[in-house]
Amino acid sequence: MRRSGGELTFQDLRERGTSVLLESGIPEAPRDALLLLQNAAGLDAAGLLARLDRPPPDDAAALFREFVARRAAREPAAMILGRTEFWGIPIRVAPDVLIPRPETEGIIEEALRLSARDGLGLRTIADIGTGSGCLAIALAAEFPDARIFAADISPAALDLARTNVEAAGVSARVRVIEGDLFEPMGSLSLEGGIDLVVANPPYVRRGEIDSLAPEVSRWEPRAALDGGPDGLSVIRRLIDGARRFLRPGGFLVFEIGHDQGPGILDLLDRSGFVEAVVAPDLAGLPRVVVARIPERDERPSSSGARKGQECSVC
Repeated sequence: MRRSGGELTFQDLRERGTSVLLESGIPEAPRDALLLLQNAAGLDAAGLLARLDRPPPDDAAALFREFVARRAAREPAAMILGRTEFWGIPIRVAPDVLIPRPETEGIIEEALRLSARDGLGLRTIADIGTGSGCLAIALAAEFPDARIFAADISPAALDLARTNVEAAGVSARVRVIEGDLFEPMGSLSLEGGIDLVVANPPYVRRGEIDSLAPEVSRWEPRAALDGGPDGLSVIRRLIDGARRFLRPGGFLVFEIGHDQGPGILDLLDRSGFVEAVVAPDLAGLPRVVVARIPERDERPSSSGARKGQECSVC
């Protein structure tokens, strides 16, 4: 779409950007080109669509070309823009911290389901390996009476999480603390007193990291991906720690790889958890594990803790 004088329009830029990204093997090219153009021009989607037949300012066109070149090199769009959305909440992103992904929102969905189904009073929540703080912030938005402890060992993640928590206006209820997994929880007298533990732990098998999409293998922090040789090194420690810090009847909810469900259900069984299930993500792949610590007077069924465990999508 060109004006009669031959001037380049927003639509021309959009089409050229989409073409470049498609040639670079990016399936989300149309979406990403539109997103990058919006941000280069400082417009929302409606504002851009209303101006598609108009020429862009020179500085906006130049910035868009820079954005497209970076995206064509497989830099994630969120990293280029320095922000993304999680659960409808703006989240800043930064190098060395995992970018929030839509499938991780399944953890929030499962927490809400538990609360609605069981009348679960979520007063104390631990977000283990908080990264950007997205889970803690979303949980604070959904459970306004809860206090949330968000732990991470990475200085970059801690800085970013604190920035995001402050920007979201939940710093009075979300405490960002430094430490490896549950390590900082002991000094806070939380042992046996947490209602809900959530996590998006590293779960990629070490030998498979380099075969992931370039946006992940080249740009995401390896420590946030590397689950050891079998992908379960951190998950084993997460389960052990949750067993210690959850109250009787408390829940553990965490993200896993699509082919890890059966092995993780077995780990949970052997660790004394009950009612373990694996919920699917939007693509129908096994993604979020939910498991419960037994109540003090609860006895396993005759078939053991495996009764009630399922992975209908594994």
